[in-house]
Amino acid sequence: MRKGHDGLTAIVRSQWQLDPYSGHFFVFLGRRLDRVKLLYFDHGGFTLLYRRLERGRFRFPKLPTGADKVEIDS
Repeated sequence: MRKGHDGLTAIVRSQWQLDPYSGHFFVFLGRRLDRVKLLYFDHGGFTLLYRRLERGRFRFPKLPTGADKVEIDS
């Protein structure tokens, strides 16, 4: 969880081959699942949100077999 907005944008572009300027939220979970970073582009700049839980863990949705990404609708 040491990467900032530039490093996370590079992951979105190179590893995931997605457009970081698309307006989508990109979610990065820490190894212990107690930290999360959300990256999104809005109004001419990137926003990076960081949350660390004191207790408990974040739950990630189950991915179907063979899926490499998941879309979550509001």
